[in-house]
Amino acid sequence: MKSALKILLCMVLVLATVLTFIGCDSSNNSNNDNPPPEEPGPAPTGTLSYKLNEDEKSYTVSGIGTYEGNRLIIPETYEGLPVTVIGKNAFQGCKNFVSVTIPNSVRRIEYRAFYECTGLKNLTIPDGVTSIKVEAFSKCTSLVSVTIGKNVTEIKDAAFRYCYRLIEVYNLSSLDLLSVESCGIGYIAYYTLDIYNTADAPSKIVTDENGFRFYADDTRCYLVGYMGSATDLTLPATYNGREYGIYKYAFYDCSISSVVIPDTVKILDDYAFESCDNLKSVTIGNGIETIGNYAFSDCVALTDIKFGSNVKVFGSYAFEGCIELGGDSKGEFVIPNTVTTIGAYAFYGCSSMKYVTIPLSVKDIGHDVFYNSDLRRAYYCGTEADWEEVDMSSENSKLNSVRFYYYSETQPPVKGNYWYYDNNGKVAFWKFN
Repeated sequence: MKSALKILLCMVLVLATVLTFIGCDSSNNSNNDNPPPEEPGPAPTGTLSYKLNEDEKSYTVSGIGTYEGNRLIIPETYEGLPVTVIGKNAFQGCKNFVSVTIPNSVRRIEYRAFYECTGLKNLTIPDGVTSIKVEAFSKCTSLVSVTIGKNVTEIKDAAFRYCYRLIEVYNLSSLDLLSVESCGIGYIAYYTLDIYNTADAPSKIVTDENGFRFYADDTRCYLVGYMGSATDLTLPATYNGREYGIYKYAFYDCSISSVVIPDTVKILDDYAFESCDNLKSVTIGNGIETIGNYAFSDCVALTDIKFGSNVKVFGSYAFEGCIELGGDSKGEFVIPNTVTTIGAYAFYGCSSMKYVTIPLSVKDIGHDVFYNSDLRRAYYCGTEADWEEVDMSSENSKLNSVRFYYYSETQPPVKGNYWYYDNNGKVAFWKFN
């Protein structure tokens, strides 16, 4: 009896399992039998939008449709036909995507298909793709690593322009990514530190436990980004015991309010802190000699900078657009007495800057360093003869038009514009009868 019951129970379980699989198969078949669109054109299929191509044998994915989530997966087929094109502007401005899966069926990625997808971090272009059109991935500012499939034959102008953090590229194609002047093909190699020709090359990018992203090889070590959430930063002294430099665009558009750069850091590269809108306070360590071009450009809240004892060069546009610079000290800004070179437009648009002290150490001044500022007076820490020895561009209309003072510790014998430091260390002016 017990044996018969066991047999009966087993038969019931087997039957239930079979019915379950039948039910699953039926459900899947039902989901795949979506009705075709009433006419050719964009048609939603659950999530993404598509349009039938002219050959009527393939589809273009044309837009986001009702897709939700931060990982975009483009299917290989739609309604039984291959998806061969990612259309113009298809996912433009979709800032929530952190990854995208492109199927091998895709042959072409059109104009601005992923333009300004600022959350996208890594990207693989599959072997099926042959063409990447103009600005297809432009302004994907979080993109760190890209793999180019072996059959890609063209990457059009500016396809990866403004991908500031694109440090590594895996190039499996036959294209020479560095072949077109300094920008390379489509800017894909413009920002990179390494181009690998094999897919299994190990990445040299590591993010530490505090969110600092480093690149390190046998000879180079850079801080290339910050992925953490802190707003008041003190940068690490070293990375794995090695000194490092701050690479270009490392903190571009970061939401930090203050940063301390330690003495061990020797390089502050171009654009390093550009467009950090909330950055108010910067302490630059003694290791920095050159502040790169555009290093603090458009840091619109920046008011307080403490310079190290060895800074010698302000790069071109270094503080361009820092509209609050000097604002917390009644418009006064003192250039450190170690600086020898001020690059072109270094203080362009610094509208809170009214009074500047120029040290005797300055020997070279580029074009229009104070252009479009509110500069009213300049205090030079030398004599008129010293000033005549400075190699200054003739195109300095603002500096040439302000009231200009020369330094003198004692009352000058001849009437003129002279200044000195009073007992409180403040700027004072010599008076003449």
